[in-house]
Amino acid sequence: SARVSSGPWLSLSYQGIFVTDTSRRMRDIVGGTFNIEFEILDNMPKPKGAKYHVKIMLGQSIVLLEKDYRSPGVYVETVQAPSTRVAAVVKLEMTNVYHQVFTDSFTLTFHFFFHRIVKWALLLPFLAITGFLSFKIQEAGQARGRGLFSLTGPQRKTYVEKLTFFA
Repeated sequence: SARVSSGPWLSLSYQGIFVTDTSRRMRDIVGGTFNIEFEILDNMPKPKGAKYHVKIMLGQSIVLLEKDYRSPGVYVETVQAPSTRVAAVVKLEMTNVYHQVFTDSFTLTFHFFFHRIVKWALLLPFLAITGFLSFKIQEAGQARGRGLFSLTGPQRKTYVEKLTFFA
């Protein structure tokens, strides 16, 4: 069972909804969906046909999921992630058969570190071309029996002009 450690009062609780530690940990979500693992806890006597209405929201107004559950337990739901770069509170709200409301919330960031991927996507082609040209320059210098760095100004200019043919 995936118990949550939301404080010492949890062991005294008879009812509630709790986000598991797996989902609660601070992380950056990149992509279109993400998973939320939570536990519905109910140690109270309940009438036949009781249900738990769970709503998962981003902030106060964006509803990511609204679903009814028939029994307490641990559940994992996949919900849509926002497409914009944002830090937000994810709030879980459970209403029981007696219309009592229980909540839990945690903070996530969405697409915050995406710029790191873009930086490498721009840098890698530049490094590859620089390496290729450096190799070709060395190769051209060795074909004449000397390296590029042993050439004087006019000789080096001639080799560089020949390399523009490859670029």
